[in-house]
Amino acid sequence: MMQNILATFILVFSFLVGTITADKVRHGTHRGYDEKVHTIGVVDSKTVYLAIPEYKQIKTEGVTEGSARYFQLMKQATDRYHITLKKTAKQGGYYVLVEKGGVQGYPTTNVTELCISNL
Repeated sequence: MMQNILATFILVFSFLVGTITADKVRHGTHRGYDEKVHTIGVVDSKTVYLAIPEYKQIKTEGVTEGSARYFQLMKQATDRYHITLKKTAKQGGYYVLVEKGGVQGYPTTNVTELCISNL
């Protein structure tokens, strides 16, 4: 009985405090986040990747996964993705950018379209 009460308290308290899932952070850090000072951007990385020219090239040319060309284009796409995240975070004043589904209990702004426009 006491375990059930404790589990319920922890569950309710976690929703009041809010959480940022560390492995879903795409830019910045989940540590030190202060809701009164910082903002969180949420991004759908899959949607952003689909708009990256090098990734589009992989898809349209049918580049074989594991080939040298594939790794070259994926590195370029990933570099572009990270540069875009950094630019978007700076432009919008976001403390952290998190993959969609990686934040609970905090206000967020979806920055996916802004990322795409920053490509």
